[in-house]
This record gives sequence, C-alpha cells and structure tokens, in this order.
Amino acid sequence: MGFEEIENLKQKVEKNLDSKLFVPLAEEYRKVGMYEEAINVLMKGLERHPKYTSARVVLGKVYFEKGEIDKAKSEFEKVIEVAPENLFVQKKLAEIYNQIGNKEKAIFHYEKVLYLNPMDKEVEVILKNLKSEIKSNDRLSLEIKEEKTFESENIDNQKKTIFKFIKKEDSNSNIYENDSKKEFHESSEIEMLLAEADEFIRSENYIKAIEMYRKVLNIDPKNRKAKQRLEELKTYIRLFGKNPEELIEKLEKFLQRIKEKRDEFFRNP
Repeated sequence: MGFEEIENLKQKVEKNLDSKLFVPLAEEYRKVGMYEEAINVLMKGLERHPKYTSARVVLGKVYFEKGEIDKAKSEFEKVIEVAPENLFVQKKLAEIYNQIGNKEKAIFHYEKVLYLNPMDKEVEVILKNLKSEIKSNDRLSLEIKEEKTFESENIDNQKKTIFKFIKKEDSNSNIYENDSKKEFHESSEIEMLLAEADEFIRSENYIKAIEMYRKVLNIDPKNRKAKQRLEELKTYIRLFGKNPEELIEKLEKFLQRIKEKRDEFFRNP
C-alpha cells in the first residue's frame, strides 16, 4: 500500500473516530517504518476501544520492531491476560524472554506454544535446546524443576481458562462437557487459521484471508473473532471499490473446482 492510500485510510478514520480501521492504518504505518505515527493512531484508538485485543497485538509488534522490548512485552502480557490461547502473542513473549536472557520464562511460553500447536517442530527444537542449557547448570536445573512442578499443578487451570474462552465464544455448545479433547484440537486449529489470516492480510492477500476466516466459521459458526475480522476486511475492501461478496463467490467457485478435481482423481485410480 502506497502513501497515497495511507492518506485515504487516514482520512476515513478521522471522519469516523469510532471506526476500527485505525488498526489496518497502524499496520500500514508499521510496514513503512512510521512507528511513531502507528503508536499515536493505536493509542487514540484504544482510548475508544480499550478491549480491542487486535489493536494491542499490533501495538506490541510496533514496540518490538522499534526496539522498545519492555513496552512490547507489557502489551503482549495484557493480551494473554484475556486471550491466553493467542498463539502469536505466546510465541512473541517466548522470543522476548529468550532475547533478554530469562530462559525460564522463555521455556514457560514456548511450552504454551506447543500446548496450543503441538505440530510446531521449530519451537520443539528451540525448547529442547533451552532445556539443555538450563540443565548444564545445577542451580538453574533446580529452578526449572520447580517451574515444571508449578506448571504441573496449574495445567488443569490453564486448560479450564482456554476451554472457558472457547465456551464463551459459543454458549450453546455442549462439546466442552462431552468431548473436551476434540474441542481443544478445534480451538488450536482455529487459532492457527486466524494467525494465517492475519499474515495474509499483512501481505494484502485478502482472498486467502477470507478463505481462512470462512474455514474458522465452518468449524465454529459463532466464532466472534472470525465474524468481526471478516466484516472489517469486507469494509476495508469496500473502501477501495472492491466487492467482497464477488471475491467470496469467486473463491467458492475456485475451491469447488479444486474439490471436484480431487474427487475425480480418487474415483479414477
């Protein structure tokens, strides 16, 4: 996005001070290195929308890239207080604590990342190396053992916190009571899809972002995050003269053709 488009988006936000478009505007400022402008936009937006978690995530990213690690850590900690299942933020906190030399806290958050996404092989290797470093020192080895004991005693509380969040998203669901393992797997998949959607938006691949949000809604039709972000993305697209419904229709036709080809392949070995 060029500076002319940034100016257009800025004017839209100024015309509607309650608009949540301040987040994509801040993201564009961040991309071109205009960190102070991004921070200013986000701080003003958070005054009107203090519970808008996505804004705090972007603010943490801006501080991190600006080199203000303590402020980034503070914003990310605020996010996981209300959304401990946020995979991106758990990973960033792990990186920050590892960077500042707090290996125990880094391990704590990397374990949370693996808890949410057991398939992350890169984190699995990092975690293994960190634990090896800790074990090379008897004193640190004792501290990490105590940390593990603490986590073992509180792991059920952590699960309950995550399940409570999921259950809150869909108050009519009975999955949590009847099949908690299945719901946790679905929640991890949802988080990964939301994280992928965010990356597609940052790369301006809106079609793929819409696809990710629709996949989330196929798993959890009442997922408020996916609904909210999908509507924001539609609004964002409309600002630049594109029809989101037309894009979605094209996407669905494309996916249907892929499915038909796949079915044809399996029918004709």
